[in-house]
Amino acid sequence: MSQHVENNHPKNNFLKQVIYMIGLPGVGKTTVGKLIAKRTGFVLLDHNIMYKEICCFLEKGTYAAHLLNGRMHLVIMNLLLMQSPIPGIICTMSIRYEPTSQTVRNATRMIKHAGAKVNFVKLECDWNEHKRRILMPSRQGLNKTNTVAKLKKYMNGACFNGLKKFPPLVINNTRLPANKCAKKIINAFGLPERTPAR
Repeated sequence: MSQHVENNHPKNNFLKQVIYMIGLPGVGKTTVGKLIAKRTGFVLLDHNIMYKEICCFLEKGTYAAHLLNGRMHLVIMNLLLMQSPIPGIICTMSIRYEPTSQTVRNATRMIKHAGAKVNFVKLECDWNEHKRRILMPSRQGLNKTNTVAKLKKYMNGACFNGLKKFPPLVINNTRLPANKCAKKIINAFGLPERTPAR
């Protein structure tokens, strides 16, 4: 069954931007995404939050769970693009190759139809740092990958690394603090920053 979502709304009269944050679990997608959202006024569309709710009634890790998560992603993306007065959207994506890649293909078509712009960022870090992050207490109990064994399984599998038409900006943030990583992404794509309150 197709994941296509009909989009019959008129285009916005200003350019929204969509940034897809991709990478293995534990590289800092959500942390950096939250910082970018705070500094720009973008909405954070965290794939893992929806997935957590889905796994309450579908088995975690199954194709069906990822497929439903993708469909929800498209519906929410459509609403944010066409009916919400926001400057842009930050998306963090799950690492499964399929059906994630098809979800993003459909989303990029939707984004283009809405007259918005899309870019990809791939975060990565060195192995020792990656292990440290995966085991952090903040990852426990959040339906996130939180063991080295699970991380290795993902690293050996077919993971989503973006689309050929949209080569990602690759950032190794092993020694790059989250706030500086966020600033680097903001500068790279010319994202508008909020004026600090006086």
